[in-house]
Amino acid sequence: MAFIHTQPPWVITLCTICLTTGTPFVAQASQNDSNPPPAQENSRPAELPAVTVTGSASYTDQSGSATKSTVPLQETPAAVQVVGEQIIHEQRDVQLQDVLRNVSGVQSIYAFGGGYERFVVRGFQQSVANYRNGQLIALSRFDLANVDQVEVLKGPGGALYGTGDPGGIVNVVTKLPTVTPQYSFSQSIGSHDSYRTEVEASGPLSEDGRLRYRLDAAYDTGHTFRLLSENERVFIAPVLEWNISPQTLVRLSYEHQRDRFAYDSGTPVEGSGLADYSRKLSFGQPGLQDKHHRNLGELFFEHRFSDTLKLSGGALTAGNRKTYQDIYLFEGGDRYAWFGHEEVDTSSGWLDLQGKSNLWGLEHEWLAGVSYRRVKSYTDATDDYFDTIDPTTFDPRRSSVDISPFLTAERGVVWDQRSRNVGISLQDQITLAPQWRLLAGVRIERLTRDLSYAYYSPTEVSTRRDTGTSPRLALSYLASPNWTFYGSYTTSFGPGVEYQNAALGEPEKALQFELGAKWQTADGRFTGTAALYQLEKSNISTPDPDNPNLNVPIGEARSQGLELDFQGQLSKQWSLLGSYSYTDAEITRDTSGYVGNRLPYVPPHQGSLWVKFAPQAHPDLSFGAGVFAASRRYGDTANSYSDGGYAQLDLMAAWRLPVQARRATLQLNVHNVTDALYYNMRTRWSNMPSSPRTVTATLKVEL
Repeated sequence: MAFIHTQPPWVITLCTICLTTGTPFVAQASQNDSNPPPAQENSRPAELPAVTVTGSASYTDQSGSATKSTVPLQETPAAVQVVGEQIIHEQRDVQLQDVLRNVSGVQSIYAFGGGYERFVVRGFQQSVANYRNGQLIALSRFDLANVDQVEVLKGPGGALYGTGDPGGIVNVVTKLPTVTPQYSFSQSIGSHDSYRTEVEASGPLSEDGRLRYRLDAAYDTGHTFRLLSENERVFIAPVLEWNISPQTLVRLSYEHQRDRFAYDSGTPVEGSGLADYSRKLSFGQPGLQDKHHRNLGELFFEHRFSDTLKLSGGALTAGNRKTYQDIYLFEGGDRYAWFGHEEVDTSSGWLDLQGKSNLWGLEHEWLAGVSYRRVKSYTDATDDYFDTIDPTTFDPRRSSVDISPFLTAERGVVWDQRSRNVGISLQDQITLAPQWRLLAGVRIERLTRDLSYAYYSPTEVSTRRDTGTSPRLALSYLASPNWTFYGSYTTSFGPGVEYQNAALGEPEKALQFELGAKWQTADGRFTGTAALYQLEKSNISTPDPDNPNLNVPIGEARSQGLELDFQGQLSKQWSLLGSYSYTDAEITRDTSGYVGNRLPYVPPHQGSLWVKFAPQAHPDLSFGAGVFAASRRYGDTANSYSDGGYAQLDLMAAWRLPVQARRATLQLNVHNVTDALYYNMRTRWSNMPSSPRTVTATLKVEL
């Protein structure tokens, strides 16, 4: 392609590594237990294959998120990447955005002062929502203590998951109870007086192992590199699982999470560039904190009528309660206060009937499903002038503006947003011939949205009812046991979640064409995917440049590109995980004069490489190194400012040692060794600089 002639050196180096190792990507995950009872097998909804990269490599060739079926990943006509628990621990990832650095075409956005996790996938900004075990959770932050793996299904998933974002689905898969007892304790101590404690317990509650439990808990406290950044988190997640019979399984899970942290709007823009302020400078005031309380409950069941017919389903409810005490800095030195409350509730229910049959001499693996989801969010807040400062001499530790007027002021900003959708999904995977597979699916969905909105103005009320159809068609050619080629057409309807919109417009729509290749060795030591895609989206909503607390539609945009993801065991001592993406994303239709501009937050080039070495002479030692890099990114649709390219280097060393017949691991991680400075961006007034060099020591004891 023509773009190769203008690559920065790190891009050419990364592409060379991809080609010379011959290892375009795939999946990394851990297994919860090697001997589950019969009914527990394949009981996890929306779970992807596992490739273990320590010791001898093993490969579980099943895919769940892409097709909700048992079709091997090698035959699945979609780009799917998985980052498992082992990589999360090796890199000492503490946020979802840390994990997703390993996946091609995914970038983080600095969302709402760090209160939420939001991403760009394949050039398009995701909703303020992600998925947990295949179910959408609106406006929340996930803790990683109970996470088994993180999956990214690229491209529109509307045919199976309903209203959602076109770039893809970020799905967190949680750990399951185990048949054999497992207990562990870990303690981390890091830079800036940060501490994290994790506890894990799992095992049977009955002699036959049919009743099992799991408990994951974490406590986080400390600071970040920013001034006034004290934070605290309490997280607890119990799970109870019961094989009622060899054919029937029931699982009940709960999560409680309590966060307390200081809102931080980050660094604003001056002119066409980010302001040259101290990296640690924030613009808040002592004593101000945001408080988030989240509770989640889920019931899942599965019943197997036979080896070829299965019924599964469940219900989920999640509630978030939030209190805001935020101060943010605009250009020119004016500080504004956002004080208020927010309530967000997500509830869903689903039922899937899956079967295998032979019809007219062809093998079919089919699915018929119905689902319901409701998201309700209510916000009332004061958004008003706070004071004016000189950012070049400002010290937030000395700020002492009286906040009592803002605590009692009229809540002039009110959002009451509700959405309900009901849909039916049908899918059939047909074996046309020994080497040919056809996948056809469709979802028909009814979406109802209600909005009551006031921004220091009379309340405006609007309602929309829309019906959407999301088809999916794909063809796979199994050229050999090692190679599969595929082409696909996928669509999506509506965003996953709408947040802080001033009006209801037509639902977003997207369609994608994709060509891909998948490769694996017979022993599973190397696996990989390569994908070329073109993705178009209409009715796009982005932050209003004149009022970044509101969203406005920009029209239509197109993203096209190349993605490579690879993972493999080079030898018993060496393993690696890497990715590269080229993304050409631009606005194609707009009323503000931005046609031809690049979509915000999207680097044309992005790559990662994580390498681990375990010396044969000292099997208890291991060392890791990773590079995460991206080229220039714009911060808004006007392309009025940008941040240059960056490359971050991380290092890891671990030592396994016996402690009174128990296994213990002492691990040291150094993030951003070279102190690279870059920004996670959102708007001209909110961009978070990267953390400087940080050191974290962790001791984990497994009982």
